[in-house]
Amino acid sequence: METLWLRVRAPFAAFRGFQAGVYRATSPVMPHSTTYGLILNLAAIEMRAPMTEAITDIRDGLPRLRIAVGAVSNAERCSIYQQLHSYPVGASV
Repeated sequence: METLWLRVRAPFAAFRGFQAGVYRATSPVMPHSTTYGLILNLAAIEMRAPMTEAITDIRDGLPRLRIAVGAVSNAERCSIYQQLHSYPVGASV
């Protein structure tokens, strides 16, 4: 088994898991799903399956990884605001 060490220093970041919807939760520490997505992006591997429905699925055949996430220092608490908007779509105008 090979080991890849990746240290991310991002004091500005609001980490989000792979999720959809109007409200997206944030975390002070990078969640495993976010770490996995970042590693796939760095390796130029697309995570999303072809869109055949309104929901984006994760495609089959992605590499399996064992991921350990830790914090070198405690995260600072800040306020992040996400503005929620409702835009008319299609025939709902």
